[in-house]
Amino acid sequence: MKIQCFIFNWKGQYENALKLEKELKNYVDVIVVNSDDEHKLEHWKNIGDEYYFSAQFRVALNLFDPKKYDCFWHIQSDASSDQFKQIIDSAKNSFEKYKWGVYAPNVDDTFYIPSRTDIIDIENGLKLVATTDNTCWFIHKDFIEEMINHLDLMNTNELGWGWDLLICAFSHMAQRKVIRDYNFMINHPASTGYLKDQAENEMQEMYQKCPNDLKQVIYWIKVDPSKLAALHGINTTKSDEILIYDTTKR
Repeated sequence: MKIQCFIFNWKGQYENALKLEKELKNYVDVIVVNSDDEHKLEHWKNIGDEYYFSAQFRVALNLFDPKKYDCFWHIQSDASSDQFKQIIDSAKNSFEKYKWGVYAPNVDDTFYIPSRTDIIDIENGLKLVATTDNTCWFIHKDFIEEMINHLDLMNTNELGWGWDLLICAFSHMAQRKVIRDYNFMINHPASTGYLKDQAENEMQEMYQKCPNDLKQVIYWIKVDPSKLAALHGINTTKSDEILIYDTTKR
């Protein structure tokens, strides 16, 4: 598996982005998508600090080369780990066994805690989940193509809530596993919940534009992961808990 990595950088994260780029380029090809006008390196893709997550993601989708790479790896510049080489190896090895659509290590501060996402154990710390956290996630090129084909669903989105739901939904619909690897933890600062109302409204707008089959799978991701299990031929117990996003600092 050949991996192309995209680091998203923004104001206040310059030193972190430098450190992350230096390490990760030892293992994979790396592009930094930069939204910090005060720190612009010539080899980075500099797009301006008025652009948020969704603009960065669209740029990364455009830069991804599916003829050369099998996998799109996105990571936020404020994420860190001392096990990136092992995470890359696990992503590759688990793909050989399970042909996943999306793979991600665990993240220490995330809305997607196990009780909200986990469906069933696969093996050795790997679990089938409803969705991953998009702080650090590997996406097979099949579902990058699906996302590009459905970019109209996110055409008015600025802050980024919804990319994870769509891409993981595409993977489930194709009966390709969405895997979280609990053998590894990504360190990520706690969210402050800024502009939450705008982000929530943008996500709801995306959801309402989805065709019914995609809308149904996204609903299952958020409300009833047991139905997702059925797509993979697995039976689980239904949860009646309706989930909403909560990005307040914990």
